[in-house]
Amino acid sequence: MAKKKSKTKRTKKPSTKQSSFKLTSQHKLIIGSLFIILGILFFVSFVSFIFTGKEDQSIISQFPTRSDEAQNWARLLGAQVSDLFITKGFGIASFIFSGLIFLSGIYVALDLNKSKLFKHWIWGILIVIWLSIFFGFFTHKYDVLGGVIGYEMNMLLQDYVGKIGTSLLLLFGLIIYLAIRFNVTAQSLVSVFKSAKSTITNDLKEVEEATFSVDNSFSEEAVSIKSAYELPVENLEPT
Repeated sequence: MAKKKSKTKRTKKPSTKQSSFKLTSQHKLIIGSLFIILGILFFVSFVSFIFTGKEDQSIISQFPTRSDEAQNWARLLGAQVSDLFITKGFGIASFIFSGLIFLSGIYVALDLNKSKLFKHWIWGILIVIWLSIFFGFFTHKYDVLGGVIGYEMNMLLQDYVGKIGTSLLLLFGLIIYLAIRFNVTAQSLVSVFKSAKSTITNDLKEVEEATFSVDNSFSEEAVSIKSAYELPVENLEPT
């Protein structure tokens, strides 16, 4: 006798739906506004730190309390954040961070293309590093121009390649930035130098012409005035 095939019932597995969290327009507006406010707050704090940073050093060096009155326009928070980014960070190049945070808020609030924002952040960070190393030539360790990071990176490069090598590396970095970011070529640089040279020579010619040009009307008036006060020699008779 043929064996009966046992029918196996297939049990359907409950379908697990993946809950995908997506930001709504309201969420984007809230987060974008937060970034915009933070960018403005950072910028105001950084500007104030340039003028009031020395007065707030006693507050920054110790753990702040509510009784401490910071001179920074953003008070204790502004003094602490500014000291972290400017003095202990990248110097005045840290202003770029406030601009990037503000720009991020605009992109999030308006739901713009985030790939462009990512490029802005990459180039912004590279510019911050370049500027901090550049200003590290002219400052000491705890100065607001280059900051601690800029000074230490500059000294590290000088230990390996010296001041001349560090200067050449900075120049090379500037050339890379101009070539990639603004599509600058050698021909465009030559044309810029030629146009600058032509404008300088034209300005010098105009200055020379204005200096050595003599107004004939004034010379004629001077001759007529002189002749009016002169007496002819033959009319003079001895007394």
